[in-house]
Amino acid sequence: MLTTDGSIIVRGSGPPVQVSTLSGGKALVLSGSQYLSLGDLTDTCFGDLEKSPLGMTITLSVKLTSSTETCYVLSNGGEIPSHYGYALWYSKNYLHFRMNNKIKEWVASVPDIRGDEFLRIQMKWSSQSGLQLIVGSEVKASTKTCASRVPHQYTVFTDLVIGGSSEKTKLCEMAIEYITFVCAFVNDTDFPPGNILSDYRSKDHCTTFVLF
Repeated sequence: MLTTDGSIIVRGSGPPVQVSTLSGGKALVLSGSQYLSLGDLTDTCFGDLEKSPLGMTITLSVKLTSSTETCYVLSNGGEIPSHYGYALWYSKNYLHFRMNNKIKEWVASVPDIRGDEFLRIQMKWSSQSGLQLIVGSEVKASTKTCASRVPHQYTVFTDLVIGGSSEKTKLCEMAIEYITFVCAFVNDTDFPPGNILSDYRSKDHCTTFVLF
């Protein structure tokens, strides 16, 4: 699948479907038997958190299908004990986000997430500012509290998965319009993807995937 910043591999059972959004864009519908693979991005700051000293801001437009089962919206190893990275998962109308590096871990959760409508979700992290989870333009969870990780040779995960866990299980039934990565803790909660690109592209600290 071609996007504005390269290609994404669609894996799983059956082809995904594209639909129009209320904003006039396109979204990719994943049925719960498919996921997207961005591949090995460990040479980038958003593929390897140890290469992102300024932190990370991830913004996506997504519609989740309500379910009592846990499913993963996004992961690059943050849920695997032997790795470091980040993971966003959805369970019983809660959103949970975990971000960890080789020595510390941050976790935030937001209740009452409405399924079946497009939501703008933003996750922001830095070791200095902690972790924030924003829905729409409202900060729903914020914490500077972190837990120390048990000393171990934690490794980076060599794939970035949308719609499933790092191990390609617990797939989400969802639709996604875009996802943007900025390798910094961005203070403005209201920016659209285009403004991010103009601000950060020259620094090679940003990439966006708009699905069409």
